Amino acid sequence: DAIHTELPGKEVSFAGPAVNWGGWDLLGLANSCDYIFIMGYDFYGSWSSNSGASSPLTPNKGSSISIKNTVETQYAEVTNTKPHKLILGVPYYGQKWKTVDSLPHSVSAGYVGSTRFRDDAINSQLYGTLWANDTQTPWYRYQSAGVWYQVWFDNDSSLGLKYQLAANKGFKGVGMWALNYDGNRPELWNELRKRFYRTPSAADNKNHLPENMILLSNY
Repeated sequence: DAIHTELPGKEVSFAGPAVNWGGWDLLGLANSCDYIFIMGYDFYGSWSSNSGASSPLTPNKGSSISIKNTVETQYAEVTNTKPHKLILGVPYYGQKWKTVDSLPHSVSAGYVGSTRFRDDAINSQLYGTLWANDTQTPWYRYQSAGVWYQVWFDNDSSLGLKYQLAANKGFKGVGMWALNYDGNRPELWNELRKRFYRTPSAADNKNHLPENMILLSNY
């Protein structure tokens, strides 16, 4: 209230966790903020004992957490009553491991680090893009000096499924971590355009919106 009173026109936002481990009052935060940016990533990372998707749409066997769980369970009160206060954040990066074998969700033999979509798009074509039906995410693997490596990432296909979920729930919109992780590649921008672009209406033209302005239907 103080921000809005003292600084008219300013927005108050909160970067919300994908899983409510800490007992956050998410509905209270939604009531207090203009919007919550859900950090819908880092479900797997350096702490994981197995390889897996940073942003699984649906959970893999033995797990209950996923983007659908985040939207429909963790944020259920907000999703059901104030969906216009939520922005679903997605990763433009992946996670890379050394693994004990080539199987999906293999046991980790050592976390290597995070990757960027601009590189994963090239490498996945080189090594062959695989699709995990359980988490609805792509990944690829390769062997070097007798060691298996796995990279789990998101592409336009997997992100499109998450965008559709956000649209179906009536969210304020979607966002990403982070801009430029896609480099000069067009796939991810094209997916956003396909999901959210609409042709400017006569009313838009009357309001003198630029002809090249992309209108996001959920904003």
